[in-house]
Amino acid sequence: MLPITQTDSIDVRRECILKGLCVYFNEDPEKLVKEYMSIDNSSQTAMAETVFGIFVIRHEGAEPGDDPENVGIILEGVEVLDELGNVSVICILGLTALT
Repeated sequence: MLPITQTDSIDVRRECILKGLCVYFNEDPEKLVKEYMSIDNSSQTAMAETVFGIFVIRHEGAEPGDDPENVGIILEGVEVLDELGNVSVICILGLTALT
């Protein structure tokens, strides 16, 4: 919730609310939304071991309001969608796919 106090970006606020919803349902938000640094070489290995998740790749030293380098969905260790903009867009895409 700390990023909400650091920026007025609506995308950051939406992402924090979605993570808060995970906590409300007694789930760990880090299991759904995994954040990696662009310079971290081990991120590809960690992503390959992910069964399902949303990945966010950020630049080193990025502020909460800065746009991520890449945001996408991983299924069975494979990036099935990328360059989606932010976490809230992915959640909206998931909800529309269910209807």
